[in-house]
Formats: sequence, structure tokens, C-alpha cells
Amino acid sequence: SESANKMTSEMLELLKKQGADIGCFNHNEKEVNGFLENYKKSIHKKRDLSFKTIELFDEENYSDIYLGKNFKFKVTYAGSAIKLPWTYKDMIEDGWKLIASDEYNENSQIMAGKSITVEFDNEYGKKITAVFHNGTKSSLLLKECPIVKFVIKENGLNVPESAYGQFWVNGVSNLSAITDLIELLGSPSHFYRISENKYYLDWFISASDRRSGITVYVDTAEDHIDAIEFSLY
Repeated sequence: SESANKMTSEMLELLKKQGADIGCFNHNEKEVNGFLENYKKSIHKKRDLSFKTIELFDEENYSDIYLGKNFKFKVTYAGSAIKLPWTYKDMIEDGWKLIASDEYNENSQIMAGKSITVEFDNEYGKKITAVFHNGTKSSLLLKECPIVKFVIKENGLNVPESAYGQFWVNGVSNLSAITDLIELLGSPSHFYRISENKYYLDWFISASDRRSGITVYVDTAEDHIDAIEFSLY
């Protein structure tokens, strides 16, 4: 925010006058560089918030447009490369740990056809929400089930002190505007108005599975992304 930036700038100036040495973590430098690079690209793009393809949608806001069977997720989040489906072991090996909860642990039972939503964090304090799903006909331990969905609940660029980090999902990043989404992913398969300026847009992989794909929550007044989800069941 403007006030936070002003306060930080004043503190840095005071430290410099006092002769203090100021350092920066490598992961913070990479995160800032990522923001600046995405911003550089975004300022050259025309901002037009109108949906030019509105005629493609039916009365329930669905269209016959899909990402397609050859679509592959390409995701980085808080310095980690993420794939779908993903596993508990993959998360641990990549430096993530399950956030302690009275509701679940790695040995929690997931009944056949059911899911459990959990949260992980990493050494830098960044958080991500994951959904484990048991698609078999018998109960399995959480750590034995695949992760079929990730949820980044906040855009850390817009929320001061957010625990959610920088994301890049098939080109869509924290700095993407609404028109960028159309350019990167094409017209959405579905959209829904949550409130006056709040919408979510769905890009389904196929007509037969509306659970798999990318969902982006947007604010049309501010022309930014509020949150993003991606899934593959």
C-alpha cells in the first residue's frame, strides 16, 4: 500500500543516514525481479475490460470453449515448480510442510471418493492450500492420495502482509490484468458474478469434467486478480 511504502522508504533513508548495512534475502530478490518483469510486460498491453466474446455464452454463462485434452499445467509458486497431479512426498521433497491441524495429519483416513483440504507452508513463510482426493474404491491415508487441486487464496501483491506468494500459472501471474487472462488462456468456459465488481472465471479442460482446469477470481473495478485455483482430477 502507499502508506506502507512511504513508511518503509523513510525507515531505509534513516538507516542509510546512520551508516547501516542493508541486505536482502535471495528469494526476496527473485520475487521482486519477477514482479518487475511481469509489470514491464503488462504496461504495454491495452486495458479493455469488456468481454468481446459475450455472445459465446448461454443463459447460465457457460460456453463450448475448453483448454483441450492436450493442455498441460506449467506452474511456479513461491519458488517451487508444481505439477498436477502432485503427491504428499513431492511437497515434502520440495521443502513444504503440512501445517498442523486438529482436523487432519499425514495419516488421516480419506474415504473412497472423498477429499480433504489442507494447508502447507515453506521455510519462507509462504502458504498454499491443497486438496487431496481419493479416487479409489477403498479408504487410503492422506499421504497416499494424490493432490488434485491447489488454491492460492490471495494475491499477495494486493494484500499487505499476505502469507501467499508470487504465482505463475500458464502465464497468469500476480500482475496480470483481466485482458491478460483472455490473451493467455483464451475465452473462459464459464463466468459467474459474485458481487458488484467481483467475478470468477473458469477454464475447463474438457466438456466432460468441470472440476479440472483453472479458476481465477477477479475484481473488475481494480482490474486485478484476487485469487487463483488450478486442478486436475
